[in-house]
Amino acid sequence: SSNGTLATNATYGANTTTAGGGQTGKVIIPEGALITKVYTHVETAITDDDDNSTTISLGYTGALAAFLAATAISATLWAAGSHNTLVGYPNLGADSAHDTQLEVAALYAATYIAVTTDVEVLITLNNDHNVDAGKVTVFVEYVQTGDLS
Repeated sequence: SSNGTLATNATYGANTTTAGGGQTGKVIIPEGALITKVYTHVETAITDDDDNSTTISLGYTGALAAFLAATAISATLWAAGSHNTLVGYPNLGADSAHDTQLEVAALYAATYIAVTTDVEVLITLNNDHNVDAGKVTVFVEYVQTGDLS
C-alpha cells in the first residue's frame, strides 16, 4: 500500500507510505519459507506522469526481480485485473510436450523460491518518470519448511 508519488530509480517496501497517512511497516517473508506462488491484483491501472514507459520489478531483499522482471507499466500486467508472475506459473508452451502430471508438477516446482533469511517484499521502479497513479496488491503464498539457518 502506498500513498503519493513513487519516484523513479528507487526501491520501496511493499507497505511504504510516501505521503502522510497510510500503512507503515515492512512485509516480511520469514526464514525457511518456500514461496510457491506470487500474483498481483491491480485495482486501478498503474500510470506514470508522462508516457507509461516506467518499468516496475517485484522481488525481495537481495533479489529485486525474483517475482517479476522489470516490465513497462504500459504492459497488460499493470492494467486492472489479476495477473501472474514468474513464481508458480511455468510457461508450458503451446505444445503437448508436458502432458503428464509429473512433468507439470516439476515445471511448477522449478519456479519455487526458498528463502534462508527473513526477506522484505520490495517494488523497484526504473526509467525516467515517477509513478503517480494506480493501486496494486501483491500476493505471496508460501509454506514454512522448518529449514532454519
